[in-house]
Amino acid sequence: MTTIYPRHRPCPVCDSDNATHLYTNTMTPIGGLDMSYQVVNCADCGFIYASELPESASYEAYYRELSKYDVMTSTAKIRPVDQVRMAAAVNLCVPHLTADALIIDIGCGHGALLNAFHTAGWACLYGIDPAPEASAKANALFGLQNVQTGIVRQAPQLLPLDQAALICLTGVLEHLPDLRTDLAALIKDLNHRAMIMVEVPASERFTRTPLEPYGEFSLEHIQYFSTQSLDRLMAELGYVRKAGEIVALSEGVTDSLFGLFVRQEPATADMPYNPVGLQDYLTLSGQLMGQVIDTIIQCNARQLVIYGAGSHSARLLPKMAAACIAERIVGIVDGNPNLLGKMIGRHQVCSSADLGQWPDATIVVSSFGAQDAIAEFIGRQFPNPILRLYP
Repeated sequence: MTTIYPRHRPCPVCDSDNATHLYTNTMTPIGGLDMSYQVVNCADCGFIYASELPESASYEAYYRELSKYDVMTSTAKIRPVDQVRMAAAVNLCVPHLTADALIIDIGCGHGALLNAFHTAGWACLYGIDPAPEASAKANALFGLQNVQTGIVRQAPQLLPLDQAALICLTGVLEHLPDLRTDLAALIKDLNHRAMIMVEVPASERFTRTPLEPYGEFSLEHIQYFSTQSLDRLMAELGYVRKAGEIVALSEGVTDSLFGLFVRQEPATADMPYNPVGLQDYLTLSGQLMGQVIDTIIQCNARQLVIYGAGSHSARLLPKMAAACIAERIVGIVDGNPNLLGKMIGRHQVCSSADLGQWPDATIVVSSFGAQDAIAEFIGRQFPNPILRLYP
């Protein structure tokens, strides 16, 4: 497979174009989108980010066509770890908000965080998300009527940014290919009293075990923030930290870095170079991925069906091809309706209901966090052998 990286970009934090290559993240194309990229380390400020990556249009197409953020069917399916994240976000902001505060959630998905603020007593709630069904899901699940469909740069046209007391950016900044441009456009219309609450995966905790090998290098994550680099980015935009913490999450999930920022001009962006390196994470990931490939080789199954067509499989399939075992794959299935019928590599993604057409195949559970739940689901319905990749 030939991978092309159509876009080069400088450091999203300090705008330097002086970077050191760390890792080539080769991904199998999904739905015709090759989301592969190169991970680099800025030599001037220490920020770690994807430098060679797809064009912005590829990310917009991904969220529009292959999203996993608008498929929630019941509030009962909100993961416990996401409930912890939402509680942490609300608790961080509550001491600094008045009762009549207008809150806007950028990248709100199906609206769970907005609903958490509603439960805590706030009524003026707005949101925006690129997933096409997000608005309908937010209304159906939580009764939220002010959720719009759109990308970050459309927020000034679709939302009352000038009236906002709080802008929420939870799980957003690590996704944006035009990070500085999008944030500058977003804050341009904010009043000077508006606060910005940010949550990103904490790179200080990337090596906390158990971990998914290369799991931080997903289809969507192209910035890797430490406390220092997040502070520096916000300082470049004229904001300083008012409150914040790293919140410990459940095993196998990267802890979250939270920050609540307020306007202060001029903010101090001249911070010391003190990067949180990823070399230990890369070394550990390489060892764990080697164990995963060995597990597949040792199962000796002549036919393999991969259960999962997301980031885990997009990373796994090139590794299987390099080990000359990809030809044993006869099918790929996934439970995300937005992926059904799409191509991942040379395979069309099928529904789990189609597993019956491969009665002799071993089903490889291509997931880290949901491995046991998927294996249990398959085991209740199909007699096939099931291969778990992780202890």
